Amino acid sequence: MLRIYGKSAFWTGLLLTFLMLINTVLADIVKLKNGDQITGEITYLEGDLIFIQTDYAGVIKINSHKVASFSILNPSYVKAGMFDKGRTAESITFHETLPTGSKKKRAEPRTLTLMSGEDVLRLPYKENLLVARINDHTPIYQDFRMSGMVDLALDFDKNSTTSALYKLGGSTRIQHGFWRHTVKGSVYRKEDDSKTKKHYYTLNYAVDRFFTDRFFWQGSIDYKHDWIEDIREDFSVGTGPGWQVWDNEHSALSFATLINYQALKYQTGETSKDPQLAIKWDFHNYFLNKSFRFDSAGRLGRSINNNVSLDLTLDASLSYQLTNSLSLKTGLNYEKIKGKEGNSSERTLTIGLGYWW
Repeated sequence: MLRIYGKSAFWTGLLLTFLMLINTVLADIVKLKNGDQITGEITYLEGDLIFIQTDYAGVIKINSHKVASFSILNPSYVKAGMFDKGRTAESITFHETLPTGSKKKRAEPRTLTLMSGEDVLRLPYKENLLVARINDHTPIYQDFRMSGMVDLALDFDKNSTTSALYKLGGSTRIQHGFWRHTVKGSVYRKEDDSKTKKHYYTLNYAVDRFFTDRFFWQGSIDYKHDWIEDIREDFSVGTGPGWQVWDNEHSALSFATLINYQALKYQTGETSKDPQLAIKWDFHNYFLNKSFRFDSAGRLGRSINNNVSLDLTLDASLSYQLTNSLSLKTGLNYEKIKGKEGNSSERTLTIGLGYWW
């Protein structure tokens, strides 16, 4: 009886070992420059990031500049850039050729080797490269990306006076094909001894249509309603060219110059409708191993007929990542409008929590 059990255990162990060997052979292999090796399933490549599905640690993200070589032994969809039609490959290999001899000698450009039957194609490994593994769940790569965040700040202080501050803000960005949509909004209220000191909300929408990897054309709509300042309503709609200076996993910077139509409504009931020239910027940067993120966005404008001599909006924030989706965030918002019929000035500093997706 014991003997039969021993044989059964032997063959079971042999079968498991055989299956593990097959799994290792069929798995994708990523070799790092430090000598380590990762086996798993490379599911996605975007720019400098390689996403690997493993049995022991879930999804691992690796910076491609730390990788010496990898191979994908499964059909994949490859897109060399925004304006590339895309193609499928039966397998993909990558091997970085390091410089030898003189230190001044540069390494050869990084390339991916795509193989489909006897056809071999080599593509530059650039930041706008996209690769998606084809399987039953993702028959083809969908060029659609969505991200966003919500932040909340609350402050209640009761000493000789009672003060309360509430701020809720959020933004969403959707990218598909040649289009990029950005929606932002915020609500702010501050009270001292039950007297409202500040109270306003803002809504912003911008759509960018890319014609090259860098050049785009933007249309935007901005609205603000204020219950306290001289200017009760500020509405503007505009369009103009923009330039994406860079956009990668660590940082992004873009500018846009707009011709706007601006309509102001004052607390007195007076109105002003003016053509305006404005410049917008949008910047973010990760640092200290992505533990911190700095954001800055804003608009600087002036009406052509000088009815509004200054229209400035500035948002800046610093976030510390507590988890992959939760962050501690401090932000500064500054807005100033100088008009012939009245002015508006807002300066707020908040500390709160942010949630990213």
